Amino acid sequence: MSPFFAAKIECIPGFPLRTFNFDLHDNYADTGGMLQAQKEYQNIDSESEKKILQQKINLIDKQIDTLIYKLYELTDEEIKIIEEST
Repeated sequence: MSPFFAAKIECIPGFPLRTFNFDLHDNYADTGGMLQAQKEYQNIDSESEKKILQQKINLIDKQIDTLIYKLYELTDEEIKIIEEST
């Protein structure tokens, strides 16, 4: 017996499943700089350079959020709930 839960989709009537818009795949390259920016941030000693890099990280983070919202086709109301909870 498997320790994992398994359910067939027929057993969950009315369960809201989102479809993904995979046309957004090409936009992933736009946000690929996050890991690099995080690594650079860890290695910088200058506070002024850290501040500039933190602004870049925040911008990339916002772009990633926007991309995910589009991927899941979230409504403005759903986005508002998410952003108010963070």
